[in-house]
Amino acid sequence: MLAASRLVDDTLLARRLACPREATVGRGPGAGTRLLQAHLGSKGSQMTVENTMIVICPACATANRVPKDKVRASGKCGRCGSLLFLKEPVVLTAANFDAHAAKSDVPLLVDFWAAWCGPCRQMAPAFSAAAGLLEPDVRLGKLDTQAEQAVADRYDIRSIPTLMLFAKGREIARQSGAMPSTAIVAWVRKALPG
Repeated sequence: MLAASRLVDDTLLARRLACPREATVGRGPGAGTRLLQAHLGSKGSQMTVENTMIVICPACATANRVPKDKVRASGKCGRCGSLLFLKEPVVLTAANFDAHAAKSDVPLLVDFWAAWCGPCRQMAPAFSAAAGLLEPDVRLGKLDTQAEQAVADRYDIRSIPTLMLFAKGREIARQSGAMPSTAIVAWVRKALPG
């Protein structure tokens, strides 16, 4: 009888660990958390707000909580399954701009550009190359000022290409004019705090 009871407990534990939603269910307050702590032991770690960061999915703009020590791994969106970092600029629109600029814990570098702009087209490969060098420390995005005039007006964009660096929704640096990828990377690293 004792062996059967142990088997049921192990099955229940396995089911709860396989389904995080069930892991929070239990008898009494914090039962699921205690179950996970008991399973993880002293070597395990809990995902708390202090050791996680919010990363916005480049495909669906969903906020994903990711452990800080796992950001460099190939994480996927919990909603759509897309990779969280693609090593290429994200296409920004009025619909997803605020999610990337304000809700994410990852700083955002935006290239305000237009298709008719020669220097913008000239800088596009350098900006894409910079994405490969800066992600996942910085998310890079491109915003077409012709298609998204309201966003461009909100940030008083008067010349293009203009690069703006955001952290937690606040503008922390701005630079107008085309730059090579090495200059973009150096400018961002200099502008970022810490």
